[in-house]
Amino acid sequence: MPLKNLVRAKNRRKHAETVDSLMTMARTMNPGERFPRVRELARALGVTLVTLNHALKQLELRDMIERRPGSGIFVSEHIRQKTIGLVMGDVFATGSSPFYSTLLNMCNRVAESHKEHFSFFLNRPIPTFSSPDAIASPDLVQALDAGKLDGLLLAGSPGDEFTAWLKAHGLPMLSLNKGFGLGSVALDYEGAIRMGASELLKEGCRNLAIAGAYDEEGTYFRKAAEDLGFGYNEAGIFFNYPWDKSKPTPKEYVERLLDYFKKMGTKKVPWGLIVTDDTFASSILPHLAESGIKIGRQLKIASHANKGSLALAEWKKNLILLEVDPSEIAEAMFSRLEILMDGGNPEPEILRICPRVKPGL
Repeated sequence: MPLKNLVRAKNRRKHAETVDSLMTMARTMNPGERFPRVRELARALGVTLVTLNHALKQLELRDMIERRPGSGIFVSEHIRQKTIGLVMGDVFATGSSPFYSTLLNMCNRVAESHKEHFSFFLNRPIPTFSSPDAIASPDLVQALDAGKLDGLLLAGSPGDEFTAWLKAHGLPMLSLNKGFGLGSVALDYEGAIRMGASELLKEGCRNLAIAGAYDEEGTYFRKAAEDLGFGYNEAGIFFNYPWDKSKPTPKEYVERLLDYFKKMGTKKVPWGLIVTDDTFASSILPHLAESGIKIGRQLKIASHANKGSLALAEWKKNLILLEVDPSEIAEAMFSRLEILMDGGNPEPEILRICPRVKPGL
């Protein structure tokens, strides 16, 4: 290594060590308490005034200290506040689940009630403003590099590469639904499917189908059929993978669904359908209505729903809603992340939130 590079590396290490020392000192002091004088600090830390000044700027950026000209350096009134970042996909894109925009609003409210700073970041770079090989949005990169975040919440499907990149920053992290080797808060899909099946059985349904499922939800449906005794066959498990470009249109899904029930027996009505995603439910309900099927009578549907969402507002009187409260999820995510930020390990590793039944029939 050339001598010039060696000196630069040594200076970077000294700067990082100085920042760490100052942060540790600030956290042991009270809000509003005065820092030692600059020359005293430099002497105590064994650094130049230039290095010390650069390190103090980092603490200012993190809102840990406040410099008052002519008075000195003081610990920020916000020193006890933590800054939490929520990283998710584009919640405003066409076709996105309304759950995520609701979750974003709820996280903002929970952060305010917990007296914490809150920031929202996209989990993908915006092509117009990013280099082709960028792994994250510039504002997230900047916040991490500046040390402005104390913990992260991940929602959506960030992917293994992106999650590994985040993990390398060493921050406490918690995910929604998918673990990625992290603790998580998750919707209890197994409980929701069993709950939906039980409600449909109470309504007289004997043959059920499930729509909008992923692989594990198909497994939960089969297990519920075994335990609760309702009829089905494999043709009645309708998967809906977002990444599958060849998947049927909502109208084609409905055609296949009706064909399935007719083969199961036209006299075995009412038919029962569990839908695990309210966005998917809202896309197939108009086509079911157009087909002449009487929803709520001939076909009874138990669908996932988000409290406060209007996705199923037009149909809710004819549905059994398996309602999830985004505020409950946001509160659980913040509370568990706070335990991680304080050095603890929340139990259980995966906290499952079960929906509540709201009958509309």
